[in-house]
Amino acid sequence: MQLKGTDISGWQGDVDFLKLKTATDFVIIKVSEGWGTKWVDSKFIRNQTEARKAGIPLGYYCYTRPDLGNTVEAEVDFLLKTIGTLKTGEMIFLDYEVSYAKPVDWCKRWLDYLAGKLNGYKGIVYLNQSLLNGNDWTPLIVASYGLWLAVYDYNFNAPMPVTKWGTVAFKQFSNKETIPGIVGVADCNVFYGDKPTLTKYGFNPSETTPPVVPPSSEQEIAKLQKQIDSLTNEIIEMRTSRDSWKNKVSELEKEIIKDAQSSTEHIKNLQSTVAEQANQIATMNETIKASSLERKSLLEARSALEEKIIAIAASNETRNEQINKLIGISEDRAEKAKKEVKELEIKLTKKLMGYSWWTRLFSLFKK
Repeated sequence: MQLKGTDISGWQGDVDFLKLKTATDFVIIKVSEGWGTKWVDSKFIRNQTEARKAGIPLGYYCYTRPDLGNTVEAEVDFLLKTIGTLKTGEMIFLDYEVSYAKPVDWCKRWLDYLAGKLNGYKGIVYLNQSLLNGNDWTPLIVASYGLWLAVYDYNFNAPMPVTKWGTVAFKQFSNKETIPGIVGVADCNVFYGDKPTLTKYGFNPSETTPPVVPPSSEQEIAKLQKQIDSLTNEIIEMRTSRDSWKNKVSELEKEIIKDAQSSTEHIKNLQSTVAEQANQIATMNETIKASSLERKSLLEARSALEEKIIAIAASNETRNEQINKLIGISEDRAEKAKKEVKELEIKLTKKLMGYSWWTRLFSLFKK
C-alpha cells in the first residue's frame, strides 16, 4: 500500500485544496525558515487553514538554517509557536539541506528538543541522497526518527529505496508534478504504508511518550563500543567468508582452466577434422568436376554418334531406294532379254527348219 502526497509553500500561490484533495492523500506545508527564527512562509496561514478545512492529513516542515548561526531551541520554539495547537495526526518534518560542519549532531539535537517539547513525539528528518550517504546517521536511526528521502526517479510505483535506515517512510520522488488545484508544478511524495500507518507518524496528544533525553558521553561511548564490537565480529565473519570464497574461487579457476584446456584440445581436434573433411570435399569437387567434363565429352560423342547413325540410316534408305530402282531396271532388262532370246529362238528354229529342208533336198540331189 502506498499513499501519494504533495509538499507546498508560497511558491505554489493560492492552492485549491478541494481539488487537491482529489489527487493527494496528504499534504506537507512549509512553516518557517531559520532566518533569525522570524521568517514565516507567505502562504502558511492560508495553507494550514484550507488544508484543515478540506480534511487532508497535514504535515509541517521547517527549513532549518544552522549555517546562519541559529540555535536548535530558537528554531523549534518559533516553529511550534507559529503552528499553534498541533492537532491529532499532524506531522512535523525537519528539512535539512544546507552545508554545515555537523549535520548529524544538529538534526539529532533538533529532533530531541522537539520531542521534549511534545511529550516524546518523534519528528521526521528530510535529507537528499548526498547528505544521507555522506554522513553516519546512526544516532537518528537508533533513536527511531523517521526518514523523508529525496530521490528524483519520477516513479511513484518504484520500490522503497534501500538504505541503512531500513525503513524509508516518505520519498520525494518528483519536483515537477502537475497536480489538480495547483497552478504550475509542485513536489510530490510517496508514503510507504496505509492511512492508519501514516497517522502513527503524526502527533497524538492522548498518548504520552517519554521525552527523548540525550544520552551521557559514557552511554554514547558504551553504545559506540558495542557497535564497534558488533562490526568487528561482522568483519571477522566477512573475512572468514571471504577466505572461504577465495578458496572456492581458486578451485573454480583451476576447474575452469582445466575445462578450457580440454576444450582447446577438443577444438583443435575438431579443427583438424574439419580441415581433413574440407580437403576431402575439395577432392570430391575436383572428381565431380572431372566427371562432369567426362560426362560432357561422352554426351557430345553420343550426340555425334547419334547424328552419324541418323546419317547412315538416311544413306541406307537412299541406297535401298537405289537398289530397288536397280532391281526394277534389272527385272525390266531381264524381261526384255527373255523376249529377245525367245525371238532369237524362234528365228533360229525357223532357220534350222529351213536348213533342215535344204539339207534333205541336197541329199536327194546327191543320190
